[in-house]
Amino acid sequence: MLHVAESFSSGVASAIHACVEAQPANVSAQAHGYRIPGVQLAGEVDLPVPFHDLPAGKLKQLLAIRSIVAQQRPDVLHLHSSWAGFLARIIPLPRGTRVVFTPHCWGFQRKDLTPTRRAVILAADRLVGRRTDVVLACSIREAELAREYNLARTVLHLPQQLPSNLRAKISELSAPRMSSGEPLTIGMSGRICPQKGVDFFSAVARGLRATPAGRRGFKLKWIGGGGSEAHLAELADAGVEVTGWLDQDVAIKELADCDIYLHTAAWEGYPMTVLEAFELGLPVVARAIPALVSEPRGARLVADPAAAIAELLSMVKVWPVPAGLQPADSFNYRQQVLAAAYGAQYTCESPGWPDGPGPQKSLPLPAPRGREKEPSESVY
Repeated sequence: MLHVAESFSSGVASAIHACVEAQPANVSAQAHGYRIPGVQLAGEVDLPVPFHDLPAGKLKQLLAIRSIVAQQRPDVLHLHSSWAGFLARIIPLPRGTRVVFTPHCWGFQRKDLTPTRRAVILAADRLVGRRTDVVLACSIREAELAREYNLARTVLHLPQQLPSNLRAKISELSAPRMSSGEPLTIGMSGRICPQKGVDFFSAVARGLRATPAGRRGFKLKWIGGGGSEAHLAELADAGVEVTGWLDQDVAIKELADCDIYLHTAAWEGYPMTVLEAFELGLPVVARAIPALVSEPRGARLVADPAAAIAELLSMVKVWPVPAGLQPADSFNYRQQVLAAAYGAQYTCESPGWPDGPGPQKSLPLPAPRGREKEPSESVY
């Protein structure tokens, strides 16, 4: 079993870790990924399987992945994120290698690209989809798009879940301060980029500052780095504190110091940071994008910055408010889905999480492949 990720950032790393924990007991796995310099996970990678760095540059990564696959001849090749998914599906594959792909957000969902570029990305996904045995989607919406556009032979949904190492770190942190009369800290976590909704978060910050209650009641913080000078200036002008890139442990502590998590991304697969906030006991206000509309898990969904401002101001009046997280899918259920994705030769026997397995759920049957149509704003 090979896990390959082109961009091995904190969210994808956590997703791979959770997959490895729930994978069948008779699977021997290793992971390969590229860690962007200056971004999270610059130090030692905390995975229960061996990790190997991929080189920088798409051509070098293509050649490296080709060499690794040729040498290892894996039974299962589990690809994570768009570039790794594309590069590894255009190389020669050993006979019998099963290809599983988790997009962690389809590239053709990107709202920062023109319709023509999104159509080209979709065409590429369709082309390599012919060599894809299973799309293992991390959200209901990601699975719906895979079925609608015929992007694999089989589509399964593996709900996003935090790995045990991250849950353990979070359990060691103190509970958020449910204070009254003090400014509440609103946090957003992620790379500063159009996908994460810098404009939305800045608009909320400016709108809160324009009201007496907002000026007295809130501080806003962006946990993460990157971004253009224009984005950084936009956040600064809105009065938002920016932490810059932090190691995962420090980023989690920064999130724990918040009182409310406001997730403003314009498109997603399914955000790990929302699950981290829930695990910390934070109430979550989130932009009503399709990935979260299909799986709100207790988040308070808002359509636009004005609605977010109204929701936040209403929360101050009745503070403290509960997080309201829905129960997670059981460990046994995740084992069943992974065993189905990886093939019938694997069994669902694994030690499980420290808190033990939850109640059984029936495995979703692969849906028939849907009709084809060109991408439009309606799918986003």
